[in-house]
Amino acid sequence: MMKLSYGELLRLNRTGAREKLLEEYIRQGGNISRTARVCGTSRNVVRKWAERHREHGLSGLEDLSRRPHHMPRKTPDGIEELVVKERTRTNFGPQRLRRILHEKYGVELCESTIKRIIRRRGLVRKRRRSKVGKLVNVYGWEEFPPLQFFQLDLKDIADQKTLPPDIYNLIFELGLPRYQFTVKDVKTRMRFACYGYEKSFINGYNFMLLVLAWLRLFGIYHRVYFQSDWGEEFGGKSIRKIERINRELDKLGATLLRIAKGKPNENAFVERVHRTDDEEFYLLKLREVKNVEDFIDKAFHWNFYYNYSRGHSGKGMDGKTPFQKAKEEMDTLNPTICCFPPLILDKLLKDHKILEKISGGNNVLTHYVFYRKLTDFLTYFS
Repeated sequence: MMKLSYGELLRLNRTGAREKLLEEYIRQGGNISRTARVCGTSRNVVRKWAERHREHGLSGLEDLSRRPHHMPRKTPDGIEELVVKERTRTNFGPQRLRRILHEKYGVELCESTIKRIIRRRGLVRKRRRSKVGKLVNVYGWEEFPPLQFFQLDLKDIADQKTLPPDIYNLIFELGLPRYQFTVKDVKTRMRFACYGYEKSFINGYNFMLLVLAWLRLFGIYHRVYFQSDWGEEFGGKSIRKIERINRELDKLGATLLRIAKGKPNENAFVERVHRTDDEEFYLLKLREVKNVEDFIDKAFHWNFYYNYSRGHSGKGMDGKTPFQKAKEEMDTLNPTICCFPPLILDKLLKDHKILEKISGGNNVLTHYVFYRKLTDFLTYFS
């Protein structure tokens, strides 16, 4: 006699429960009624699995698909393949994929359908869990004019939690710069980035000078605000160093601000763009990189695509690109502003040190001459 009823066994192991049911059926000499009474189930259940076993053997005890034979509203295979193709190519989510399918192929699909296709085809990307319950800092970023308030941060590209082992190892094998210095305008979502082998203060400072020089080349002369965390590459915890930085930046019409300690969500815009960099650039393109020059070339094209062609779905963007958002208030803005060069900052460090020796250690003169040198240099790219 079975110690557990058929229903209890079924909850533990569906196929195993049916095998036990058949064993009891054979033990009872093929008597359906006695088998049902011993196993605590109905005669129809015993009859069903006895017939299924007689026709298909042990494979007949497996669950059959419950998929309907006719689905008049099923997404055609051709359109589903388009979703898979664009998802694989871009790593975009359902919202942006819906826009691409409409603009590129004239296909109309709702976001929920795209989401189900992604899940069914095993294309769901792995995400890190964020802390739940933390309040997001809200401030009036929409009141700023375009390209005035920038969030500033450093990203370690060689992130083992994000990159698969082959891509992670490739960074060191090819000698690629490990650190990405990024600013993002909170109003337009326009972003600029450079790279460095070291996360040094001088690299962080030179990056701010580069961004300032680039903005001035395009006629943007209002005061610029950089908001960073408390990393050493942007001055660290030294109040004296921050005051010195701001004295030099003030001469160039800029100010460095700090987020509250322990509140990384106050730099949420630039933190979010780093996740986008991983999902849509590094995970998709790093395997194709051949050397450092090729990496910088791909980074340049990614930066231009992000600013000029990639639609954004955040608050106030409504699918616009950062350049389109900036043009709404700056109708004479040159699209070349999207072509910010992703330079390797360590190479600029040598020029900075040479100028410091020439100026006899005069910081004001060093920074001013270096800033003018950057402006002349960036004119080539603009």
